[in-house]
Amino acid sequence: MPERTVVTWTTMIDGHMKMGCYDVGFGLFLPCGEFGKYKGGIQMHGLVSRMGFEFDVFLGNAVITMYCRFGFVDEARKIFDMMSKKDVVSWNALIAGYVRNYEVEDSYVLFEKTPKKDVIS
Repeated sequence: MPERTVVTWTTMIDGHMKMGCYDVGFGLFLPCGEFGKYKGGIQMHGLVSRMGFEFDVFLGNAVITMYCRFGFVDEARKIFDMMSKKDVVSWNALIAGYVRNYEVEDSYVLFEKTPKKDVIS
């Protein structure tokens, strides 16, 4: 496909979700953040929210990463806080997002709240 737009991404994600191919649909969601298109990413988030997948841990991590890439760490934090289940990726995505956006103190505070730490931490 020569040009990928919000419409093509939305169509692909929507089609996969409707067919029950959630892994593929979720996998298509994250790359929209790589194009630096905030509006398109927001539309993707809206589509997935309407479909009831917003707080799935895998999708939540993708949305957190997307918002952090756009520089909207406050929005990423809202998603993080609304997630009922978080994994190590959730914590790392937001911590890295804070660092990426020069909010190092916030990243440290969140790191200190991380529930599980190991020798590497």
